[in-house]
Amino acid sequence: MKRMAKQKNKGITLIALVITVIILLILAGITVGAITGDNGIIDNAGQAKEKTEIANEKEIIEKATVQAMGNNKYGNIEESELQKQLDKETDEGKTEATDTGEEFEIYFKDTKRYYSVDKDGNILGQLEPVTDPYPGDITKDEEGNILTGSSKEDAYQINCIEDLIEYSKVMNSAWGFSYADKYVKLCRNLNFKSKLSYADYTTTIYDEFLGGDGNTSLIEQLSENGKGFYPINGGTQKNIGIAKEFDGQGYALRNIYINQELDAGLIGKAGSVHIENLDITGNIISKTGNAGGICGSSSSESKIINCKNKAIIKSDLSNAGGIIGSGRALVKDSYNYGDIFAEKAAGGISGYGNGFIVQNCVNMGNIISNTNVAGGILGYYNATVGEVSIYNSYNIGKIHAEREAGGIMGYIYASARIENVYNIGEIKSNVNYAGGIIGGGSWNNPNNMIDYCYYLDNLQKGVGRTIVDTTIKCQDNEMKSVDFLEKLNQNIANIGDNGVDVSEWEKWTSGENGYPTLE
Repeated sequence: MKRMAKQKNKGITLIALVITVIILLILAGITVGAITGDNGIIDNAGQAKEKTEIANEKEIIEKATVQAMGNNKYGNIEESELQKQLDKETDEGKTEATDTGEEFEIYFKDTKRYYSVDKDGNILGQLEPVTDPYPGDITKDEEGNILTGSSKEDAYQINCIEDLIEYSKVMNSAWGFSYADKYVKLCRNLNFKSKLSYADYTTTIYDEFLGGDGNTSLIEQLSENGKGFYPINGGTQKNIGIAKEFDGQGYALRNIYINQELDAGLIGKAGSVHIENLDITGNIISKTGNAGGICGSSSSESKIINCKNKAIIKSDLSNAGGIIGSGRALVKDSYNYGDIFAEKAAGGISGYGNGFIVQNCVNMGNIISNTNVAGGILGYYNATVGEVSIYNSYNIGKIHAEREAGGIMGYIYASARIENVYNIGEIKSNVNYAGGIIGGGSWNNPNNMIDYCYYLDNLQKGVGRTIVDTTIKCQDNEMKSVDFLEKLNQNIANIGDNGVDVSEWEKWTSGENGYPTLE
C-alpha cells in the first residue's frame, strides 16, 4: 500500500514537472514575442525614437523658416537664407534645402529624411524618394515585372524622370521606333527641380542627348542653366507613333523646362495619340517652331482630354497655345492657366489650326500676340479642310494682340461653330479689331453658327470686324445671376435638339467669383 502511494506521488510530481516546463516555455515565448515582435518592446522603442526625431526635425524646420521669413523685408523665404538658418539650428552640413518651384525640400542627411515646406513656411509632410530600380526602362514596373504596353492595365510605366528622358530618346531616335499601338502611363508626380523625382539626379548618361558636352548632371541640364527637356518626338525624324494612349492618371509634370529650336511641348509632334489626365507646370519655349503645354503641333487624329497647363508658353517666331501650339485635334475638358506669348497666333487652348473641336474648355491665362491675332480659346483658324467647333467653354484671361483679338476666337478664315460660350476677360487690339467673342474674319460663311455667345458689357462689341455680329452683351450682375446659369444649361438641351451630340457636355454651376463655371 505504501509502495503504491509512493509511486502515485512520483507520477503526480512528474506530471507537475512537465506542466511547469510547458508553462515556462509559453511564458518564455510570450516574453520573447513581447520583446522582439512587431509590436514588441524593441519595436515600440524604435518607433518612439523615430517619432521623437521627426518631431525634432519639424521643430528645426519651423524655427528656420520663421527666421528666414523674418530676415526678408517682404516676408518671403529664399533658399540661401533658409539654408543659413537650418545650419544655425543644426551643425553645418547636416541639412540641405532645395527650392523646387512651388515648395522647398529639406533633407536631413543623418536620418535620410526629406520634408516639403511651402513658400509660406508650412510643413506639408515627409517625402519619399523614387525607388525605381530600373530607371530608363518603361517596359518594367518597380518590381521588375515585364510590361507589354498592350492595354491600360499593362501599360508601360513612367516612374522617374529618367524613364521620361529615355522615352523621349527612343521616340527621337533615327531607327524609327514606334509605340503607336502601346499604352503609356505616368505613375507619380514628377518635379524636374526635385532630387526625389530622379533615380540618380547626378547621372551624366543623358547629357549628350540633351545637348550637353557629356559632363553635366541630369538635374542641372534639365534646369534653366541647361538646355532643358528634349520633347518627345521633338526632332526632325517626325516619328509620330509615340503611343496609342498616354495617361497622366491625374499626376503632374512640374517645373519642366524646354527651350528648343523646333516644335516645343512635352510632345513635339503628336499624331494619332490619345493624351489624358495630365497637368503641366514650368516654362516652354520654341525658338523657331510652335509651342504648347501638351504638344507643339498635332494632327486630326490627336485627342487631348482632361489636361491642364500651368506653364508659361512662348514661341519666338511662330504660334503658341496653352494646350497645343498649332494643328488639328479634339480637345475636351481642358484648362489653361499659363500666360501665352507668340510672335504669330496665340490662344488659350491652341494658337493656330486647321479644323478643331473644343468642348468644355477654359482659359484663365493672359494671351499675347506680338504681330498677329489672339483668342481666349483659339487664335487663328483656317478651317479649309474641317470645321472649327467651340462648345460650352469660357475665357476670363486678358487677350492682347497686334491685330484681331477675341475673347473666344481671334480670327476665322472659313466655317466655324461657336455655341454656349462666354467671355469676361479684357480684350485689346492695337488696330481696334477687338471683340468680346471674335476678333474678326475674312468673310461671312453661311455655315457659321455663332449662337448663345455672351460677353461682358465693358466691351464695345462682340465681333471686332467683318463677321455679322450675333453675340449677346450682358451686364455684370446678369452674368452672375441664377437666371444666366439656368440659361447656359438650357442652351445645352436646345443645341442637342438641333442635332449636336451634347452627351458629354458638362453642366454649369456657380463659381467662386460669382460667374458660371463648369462642373
